Amino acid sequence: MWSFVFMFALLSASLAAASDAKPPWSRDTAGPGLDWRTQARRITPKEIDGFLKNGWPMMRHLTRFQQHATRRGQGRSFGSPTYSDAVDYIVERFQILMPQINLQVQNFTHLYERTTNITLIDPDGRKVRVGSLRFNTPTDGLLSAPLVDMPLDDDTGGACTERQWAEMDVKGKIALIARGGCPVHEPALLAKRHGAAAVIMYERGGPKISSGTLLSENVGKVVPVGIVNGSTGEAWSRRLSLGKKQMVHLAVQVTVERREDYNVIAETKDGSNTSIIMIAASPSSWKLSMPTWAIFAIQASCARFGGEAQSKDGLVGSIHYASKLTKQEADAIRFYFNYDIVGSKNPEFTVFADDSADLAGARFLAGHLASRRNTTTALREFRGWSDHIPFKKLGIPCSGIFTGSEPAHDECIHRPCDTNFNPDRKVLADSTAAAIYGAAKLLCNSYDAPLRNDTQFDDWDGLRRAAERSNLCNSPGERTLF
Repeated sequence: MWSFVFMFALLSASLAAASDAKPPWSRDTAGPGLDWRTQARRITPKEIDGFLKNGWPMMRHLTRFQQHATRRGQGRSFGSPTYSDAVDYIVERFQILMPQINLQVQNFTHLYERTTNITLIDPDGRKVRVGSLRFNTPTDGLLSAPLVDMPLDDDTGGACTERQWAEMDVKGKIALIARGGCPVHEPALLAKRHGAAAVIMYERGGPKISSGTLLSENVGKVVPVGIVNGSTGEAWSRRLSLGKKQMVHLAVQVTVERREDYNVIAETKDGSNTSIIMIAASPSSWKLSMPTWAIFAIQASCARFGGEAQSKDGLVGSIHYASKLTKQEADAIRFYFNYDIVGSKNPEFTVFADDSADLAGARFLAGHLASRRNTTTALREFRGWSDHIPFKKLGIPCSGIFTGSEPAHDECIHRPCDTNFNPDRKVLADSTAAAIYGAAKLLCNSYDAPLRNDTQFDDWDGLRRAAERSNLCNSPGERTLF
C-alpha cells in the first residue's frame, strides 16, 4: 500500500458539482479538442475494446518496468533503485499531459528494511533453508549457541507468555519455538527480555516456511529470528526431548534505515475543484502494479483519470496523503476508486461496496464486468487492507476491483515469477475496461456522485500500526529465503 505505498500515484478527475446549472468547462475552456465530459460521453464499450487490444497498452508499460528490474537484477520494492526507476517512469508518463494537468510529487520518508542475508547451520554442520522476518535484528557475525525447546501450551500457544519463559533457562541460548497463539513479535520481545541470544521459529506440520513481521515499532527491541519449516523444527524438538544437545549457528544481516518515498499526484486543470473523482493504483510490486498500467490506458483514452500508490507496509502513501487533507479538501473528493490486484491468472472478480454511497460508482464497474465477461461479478463489502481505508475513514465513498491474491488465483503473487509474462492479458484488459467505463460514467452522471459523510478521524498513527500488523490485500506475503 504504492507503499509498502512506497509509492503513491494519484490522478484525480474533476467533475461538475451536482448543483451546478451547467458544467464549468466548455469547448472554449477545455483547451484543444473536446472538453472532458464530452469525451467521457463518447467512451463506449466498443471504443474501449479497440483501444485496449486485449491488454496490449498495459503490457507495453509492464515490459518497460520489467526491463528496469532485469537491468538492476532486483524487484521493485520501496527503497530500491528499481523502485526509483518506477517513480521516474510514472512521472515521465504524466509529464506528457502537463499542458492539461497539474503534476505534484510529495516527498516524505519512512522506514526501509531489508534482510540482505541470513544463514543457519544445523548441529551436523549443514546449511538449513531459512527465512527471515521483516524488521529483523542483525547478529554480530555468526552466532553459535545451544538450542532450548520452548514448551507449547494448547491454550496460550508457543512461548507467548511470561510464565512460559520464566520456567525456562534461555540466557545466552537460541529458543526453538513452534509458532501459534500470538503474533511473531511477541515471543521475540519476550526472548530479548529473558536474555535469549536468538529465536528459531517453525510452523508445525509441513514444509512451509512462513512469513511475518516483527513490526517497525520493535526495531532494536527483539532478538534475531530465523524461520525454518515444520519438518526441521520438529526434528530438532524431538532430539532435544531425548536429551541430545543441539548447537546451531545463525547469522543475520539486515539494513534498517529511513529512506525517501514519493506520492505522485496528477490533477486535471479544468473542471470543478470542489468535486473530484480519484482513481488509485500501485506499482510497488509486480502484481500490484497492474492497475498503474490501467491508469495510463485511462489517461490516454479519456484523460483526467489516474492512480494512487498501494501499500503493503502499512498504507504509508495513502495515509500520508489522506492525513494531510483539510476538511475542505476532503469534502472535494466525491469518489475514490482503488484498483488493487487486477491481473490474476485464475481470477475471481470482485467489486467492493459497503453502502449505497459506494454503489454510486461500484454499479458501473460491476455492470460492465458482467456484460464484458458474460457472467455475474461478485459485489461484496470491503475486506482486508488496502489504500481505500484512509479515505473510508474520512467518509469518502469508495469502490474498486480485485481479482484475487491467494495461490489458487495466482501462485506468483509477490514471488520472483511475477514478471511481465505472468499477468493474464484478458483479465487485465477486462479490469482496465471496467475502470475506464466506470470513471467515465460517473463523470457523466455527477448527480450520482454522493457527498462525503463528514466523519472526523485523527488517529493516523494507530491506523499505520494496525495496517502494518495486517495481512495486506489478503496476500500470502513476501518471503526472504536463503
